[in-house]
Amino acid sequence: MKNRTFLLLGLIVLLLGIWWFLGSSSPDTQRTPSTKLSTSQHSVSQTPSGSGLSPNSSISVVGPASVNPQVASDRISTFQAVWNAENGKNLDFYGEIVDQNGQPVADVDVAGNVLRAGGIDSTKSEPHKTKSDANGLFRFEGLRGMDLGIVPSKVGYEYDLRLPSNWSDAYKADPNNPVIFTMWKIQGAEPMIHTELDSRVPYDGTYATFDFFSGMKSDVGALIINLIRNPIRIIRSQGHFDWTVQISVSGGGLVEATDSYKNLAPENGYQPTFSFSMPKDDPNWTQSLTTTFYVHTAKGQYGRVDIDLTTDSVRTDGTGISIEAWINPSGSRNLEFDPKKQIKTPAP
Repeated sequence: MKNRTFLLLGLIVLLLGIWWFLGSSSPDTQRTPSTKLSTSQHSVSQTPSGSGLSPNSSISVVGPASVNPQVASDRISTFQAVWNAENGKNLDFYGEIVDQNGQPVADVDVAGNVLRAGGIDSTKSEPHKTKSDANGLFRFEGLRGMDLGIVPSKVGYEYDLRLPSNWSDAYKADPNNPVIFTMWKIQGAEPMIHTELDSRVPYDGTYATFDFFSGMKSDVGALIINLIRNPIRIIRSQGHFDWTVQISVSGGGLVEATDSYKNLAPENGYQPTFSFSMPKDDPNWTQSLTTTFYVHTAKGQYGRVDIDLTTDSVRTDGTGISIEAWINPSGSRNLEFDPKKQIKTPAP
């Protein structure tokens, strides 16, 4: 749901609250214990452009329980007029659905959820449906409301609501410039090793190694993490510090996973080591590293690994790291994962 809706809701509530309290000081208004006026809860589908109103969200206005009836009526009328104006917005929308190879996807079920105000004390989601045509194109025309959420779905395809698109607050409805939605055409999951690990990494430059296959810290593991922190001894939350992390795969390589759907490892481009440096004076300084790599092992196996590393621990046994890995032992680059096909016994 686009950000402007959330900001508008907050502004309306703030203005109404100010009016309500100011009105209570008039001679014909008696101050009494406060009451709360709340909207009913609502659920709105997330749009591809990012954040929005959360399901189960509500807005509230707190003010005197007793005010001049005419003043209260005027304020409610003004508030209702604002909602009516929002409900009257033109939500014409034009979209195009393609697969991971840029090919159009036909016959996709597309849900268009319109957010509407039901009055000063409620909002609701109004559902609409359509399908993509042979060219992957779809449209919603004649819809009115505060905002619009789009959710495509089709058997045999995957769609991630968190994915970015070219839909933004600046969107102008144009059938010649549709918003692109990318779905992943499922190839079919293969047996895969899946491991998860929470462990520690020294911050003095000592190497830590982890085994993809057993999901354990191991001296013979293929994944090698090296963290150097300067100074080594810090006081947590007391200023920035320099840190550098090196990540490598013994006898193999890594490549950063930046594509939308991480279901197919690339054939080439792997490097033996990746380095990340964070100077203490970097304006975007952070104490954490969260990244995803495709990996190619010394045995010619492909996989994916998610790494979440902190650098600011003061524990003597090192700082925290979480690792989740998916390895296809067959040598295939296919990383589509089905828990039912997970290999329970670690590969040798």
